[in-house]
Amino acid sequence: MIRFLSQEKAVVREALWAPALNQLLSSLRVVKVLEFLGDRDEYWLKVKQSNHGVNLIVDGVTLDPTTTSQVCRVIFRSPYNQLLQSAVFTQAFPYNLINLDYCGGGRWFEGQFRYAKYQEITQTIDTNLQCTDSFALLLTLDMADLIYPFYKAREDAIRDSLITDEILSFLDSLPDLDYRPTWMALIGNVLELQSFCQEKGYGLALQASPYTYIGKSDGHVTRMLSYALALTKEGGDPEKEQSRLWASVKQVVWVA
Repeated sequence: MIRFLSQEKAVVREALWAPALNQLLSSLRVVKVLEFLGDRDEYWLKVKQSNHGVNLIVDGVTLDPTTTSQVCRVIFRSPYNQLLQSAVFTQAFPYNLINLDYCGGGRWFEGQFRYAKYQEITQTIDTNLQCTDSFALLLTLDMADLIYPFYKAREDAIRDSLITDEILSFLDSLPDLDYRPTWMALIGNVLELQSFCQEKGYGLALQASPYTYIGKSDGHVTRMLSYALALTKEGGDPEKEQSRLWASVKQVVWVA
């Protein structure tokens, strides 16, 4: 089994992932989680032991035929985009928390599946919100394999946004233009998803400022972007949503 021992990712898990999960554990009697399966049994066992009054259900997705788990209710073994077309898989929805970590377990999703992320993510949102009013989405993307700007689902999420001038003014003011692609990706990714949610009538917000890191401690050499998103069946004012997203993105945490 591949192990991803990243001190940088550990910071992100503690700062973004743990609060999103703890909020659900403190308010619900049953918490259902879906994630790309990694070496996480020890973590989930500790969470279960610390929350005896909660029925914690964890389902995993992997392409590794050797992966086993003591805590997963079920392991789905197929490319994620194909699973989303399977009634057996989608009948397991809804989930309270979905962790689409395209590093770690997501590294199994290479080759022809690598650039299908936008469709996978939006279909996940749509499928889940057809069954529940709200859920938390944890999303980690690789800068070498991201939604925006290299993949444009629409004309351009930044240029066509309701706060374009504000974003472009910020980008033009950057003292180091080498950071411009990272900033464009940080905001472009969430604006792409917000635009999709707006069309569907859904709401999207950041639960906390995003994190960005390079997993140097485990030899990972590309920049990662991590978001903790809150999705709701009922959306709000698009311009206010975009302004709040941008305000949160500007507070991004750069993990050394």
